[in-house]
Amino acid sequence: MDIRLSVCAALALYIIPSVSVAQSCNYLDVYQEFSLDDTFNSSGSPLDDAYVVFQQDRFYVNQKNRLDPNDKPDPVMINREARATYGQAIRAYLNANGMGQISTQSLIGSQYIVGLEACGSEENPSIQIVSMRMGGDIQDDSWELELEYRVAELAETTQRLNQREADLDEWERQLKEWERRLSDIQYNLEQQALATEVQRPEKDLGLNLISGVPNTMLSLAGGLCSSLIDQAIKQSSSHGIQFHTNRNGVWAAQVLGTDTCRRDSTDQLACRDFVSTANIVEVSTDPLVLEQRTSNCTSVQEFKLTNGAGQHVTTNTEELCPKLAKFIPEMASNVIQCR
Repeated sequence: MDIRLSVCAALALYIIPSVSVAQSCNYLDVYQEFSLDDTFNSSGSPLDDAYVVFQQDRFYVNQKNRLDPNDKPDPVMINREARATYGQAIRAYLNANGMGQISTQSLIGSQYIVGLEACGSEENPSIQIVSMRMGGDIQDDSWELELEYRVAELAETTQRLNQREADLDEWERQLKEWERRLSDIQYNLEQQALATEVQRPEKDLGLNLISGVPNTMLSLAGGLCSSLIDQAIKQSSSHGIQFHTNRNGVWAAQVLGTDTCRRDSTDQLACRDFVSTANIVEVSTDPLVLEQRTSNCTSVQEFKLTNGAGQHVTTNTEELCPKLAKFIPEMASNVIQCR
């Protein structure tokens, strides 16, 4: 089984950032002049907050066609939802620039040119105020407000970039750690393969199980191990099959490389046969549960058989096998009994 391919595929999915769908956005200037009437709502009640006066002005201009001399209609605040969003955007901008406490009376007779960015649908757009300039006879000192806004916006962008750079550094560190661990596992597998040349059994006695067989072989359960092993090696889509045997109560396991592995793998050493050196202990018989124990890892093997065919589940928990748990926490494959 090619462990490196599975882990690298998972890591690739982990580190590829998501792609967001672009929105359609428009930038425009909104020309507003405030009269005494703009400081009252349509029912005649006085308005208490300056940002609501900005919002109410757009109601009179766009909804009632009641314009002061320097008012101009706009294509954005054409319904209640958009005007409410505009009012909240004005509120956020005034608060961000130290103008949150401006009174409604101080707006009377003044003119403002509000630069905004509207994104999304016309019925309910998102709105962000990017500039606010005073016009008319009042001295234009609003460029300082816009400059402060731009400085704050730049600082926020810089902070986001610094955080993304830190995240990227952490991802690179984790990737190197995973590569190192994979290299250690691959090295151990290669050493085991070089140390032992396994001869595939010609004749087996006792309880024998072949894991990793294709679905087409499940109906062949109970046949001769030698022929079924050769057939599984040729037909299995996995990179390896497992062969468990019980001799007088002592369990042993082998991993046999498949034709698929030899055809597809770039590292042929990973396809060589080897004998497991783990101590295999039988925990239960129904279902059959085996524990393959080494000095620093315990892997749980569970076999559920019906009429000699079923499923083999391998589980590596964090508690029992911290090294393999992160790579292959659970694997399931077909299993058949042979003689």
